[in-house]
Amino acid sequence: MKTLASLAAALLVLAAPLVAQPSGTVTVSSTAELTAAVFALNNFDGPRTILLRDGVYTLTDYNYIYLVQPGVTFRGLSGNRDAVVLQGDSVFLPDGSRTGGTVGNVIGVAADSFTLENLSIGNCANHAVQLQLDIDNCVFRNVRFFNTGEQMLKVPSNGSADHSDNGLVEDCLFEYPAGIGPQWYIGGVDAHRARNWTVRRCTFRNIRSPSDDVAEHAIHFWDSCVDITVEQNLIVDCDRGIGFGLGTSPTTGGVIRNNMLYHRAVAGFADVGIGLESAANVQVYNNTIFLQSGYPHAIEYRFAATNAQIYNNLTNALIRQRDGATATLGNNLTTAQASWFVAPASGDLRLASRVASVVDQGRTIGGLVADFDSELRPQGASIDIGADEFTEAPPAIYATWRAANFTGADLTNDATSGPAADPESVGVTNFQRYAFGLPARGPVAPPGTAGTVEDSGQRYLTLTFPRRTAAADLSYVVEASADLATWTAAATYGPGASSPVIHRDTVATTAATRRFLRVRAMVP
Repeated sequence: MKTLASLAAALLVLAAPLVAQPSGTVTVSSTAELTAAVFALNNFDGPRTILLRDGVYTLTDYNYIYLVQPGVTFRGLSGNRDAVVLQGDSVFLPDGSRTGGTVGNVIGVAADSFTLENLSIGNCANHAVQLQLDIDNCVFRNVRFFNTGEQMLKVPSNGSADHSDNGLVEDCLFEYPAGIGPQWYIGGVDAHRARNWTVRRCTFRNIRSPSDDVAEHAIHFWDSCVDITVEQNLIVDCDRGIGFGLGTSPTTGGVIRNNMLYHRAVAGFADVGIGLESAANVQVYNNTIFLQSGYPHAIEYRFAATNAQIYNNLTNALIRQRDGATATLGNNLTTAQASWFVAPASGDLRLASRVASVVDQGRTIGGLVADFDSELRPQGASIDIGADEFTEAPPAIYATWRAANFTGADLTNDATSGPAADPESVGVTNFQRYAFGLPARGPVAPPGTAGTVEDSGQRYLTLTFPRRTAAADLSYVVEASADLATWTAAATYGPGASSPVIHRDTVATTAATRRFLRVRAMVP
């Protein structure tokens, strides 16, 4: 193998010593062990991190999980969210209806800093997760929410409590696998009095009502929510897409950007894609909405308390003002055709080809630097309209990435655009940005994370890192060391269809063992 330009410039080191399982962690493999662990942490200050082995954990007889201690984490041990199922005892039938079930909410959260990740949760009469009042700093990551009798993730209010602050919902799936829900009073994320929440890179499917009224929104923030960010989400066949505010119940500030919303032509009660109702100082830009449901409006802004900026949206239905609302509109296109998109029937609303009325026709907006796929904007002379920034072909080798991100004299100046260069002076080379799919400009967070897993009573170090899936000139070599001096190749990963890569070390460790992993991006 050989590296580009300078080995040091092409090297990303992610290392962490592996130690014994911390005393604050417990691993469970049955419902009885799970409920015992919850009892211990609630009543005896037991371990706050509960790792769930692959399996199905079913709650019955009106039992549910209620957390009163702060800083609790539930995490699927394997990282495969489909392999760890935490559920109530409701049965959802092939027609979407629900029968039986004594468990209302699967998890109730009454303390700050709750984290739920790497598992599935559902099959309950009410909510999969319900926060109590004024619960801050909660994280939901890589969670599959499914089959709930009401909204899947609920943030409530009694009308006077303080806000639930700083929530994060990312890389999650919200769905009714039957293609329809059990009633109209269902939804995905439904939040009252939330502040500074972000919902991003999530998928919402089939939140549809079988009754004579539309379902609640896939994503809904209302009742005095403040500064909400909803971005890069895919919403398919949901009666209503994204809602800020409702009637005279307000939302203030926030942004809705880079989302794709699709609804097929199917019998039902479909409504608007994005709805603003008493939503003040809200930005709605660069969303793509394609409705075949027959509802005439892709975006609505309603009531006198609403004022918004609505820019660069690509739709096949109207953007409509109602009931005295105000907004500034610009560079929206409401005549989209199905042929413009890669696969609209599956919700893939990326541009299939260069559409002259879309590409380079958007306006520049502060903070808009990427698209639905986190690809850099702009790719051409200006920002494109809609959620997808069109590229003729994704960069497949470093040279094409370089040409796409540098111009003029910079393009041929190795001190600026060469693989070993760091033109931003932030300690990240161009080659690292290219190889690990980082933005070409600005400071960036480390793209990889070290972790641990347990298997058969042994602990192993893991290293998770992104790879550029379309690159033809890269391989990723994971190396292991016990002393940070001698490194041995542990595995090689080429460009592949999936990202990120999750590498598990093959050497089990004890409390006395030191173990490190790093990854090199290299040219074969």
